[in-house]
Amino acid sequence: MGAHLIDPARVQQGLNFYVNAHLCSAELMTLDGSVLRRWSHEPCLKWGNAVLTPKGEVLVIHRNPGETADEVFRARELLKFDWQGQLLWSRQLPVHHDVDVTPDGRIATLAYRLRVIPRFHSTIPVRDHYVTLLDPDGNPIEEASLSEILVRSPAFPRFRERDARRHDGQLELDLIHSNSIEWLRDPELAQQNSL
Repeated sequence: MGAHLIDPARVQQGLNFYVNAHLCSAELMTLDGSVLRRWSHEPCLKWGNAVLTPKGEVLVIHRNPGETADEVFRARELLKFDWQGQLLWSRQLPVHHDVDVTPDGRIATLAYRLRVIPRFHSTIPVRDHYVTLLDPDGNPIEEASLSEILVRSPAFPRFRERDARRHDGQLELDLIHSNSIEWLRDPELAQQNSL
């Protein structure tokens, strides 16, 4: 396929790592569009973000097809591939959107859980987003609820039943729809922003 037009004055030299969410694949390409490596997995409904690790492995937010809210919850996985595109492991976790690798090789990702939080509503569940830290083999180490962190702020708004929406067939309050996670790699910056 290749690139059709390259403006050398406007491009950054090097390789490009590209994720195609709807084709459930990632590719490492040269500047002219030649594919050096490709990773994919089936069955698949959609991929979230994927990252190419310093070791040449690929971590992917993967979602299998699912109809009901329970099936959709169970259909979410974190996948890890080797450089050759072979699946190293798959962890069934309620992950979504993004993943990152810490400097020491741990994995940081976004996850969610549906739970009733009385402060927001007595019966309608909240899609509670979490920052989840995993070991290099994809086993959870610790997690932090974004709702629990942000609810401490007096500026955090109250919600009403009319704020509830259907998501994946489930009526819920999606208070903080997080889409991205980035590990703070500068220790001084991380210390200034610790919780």
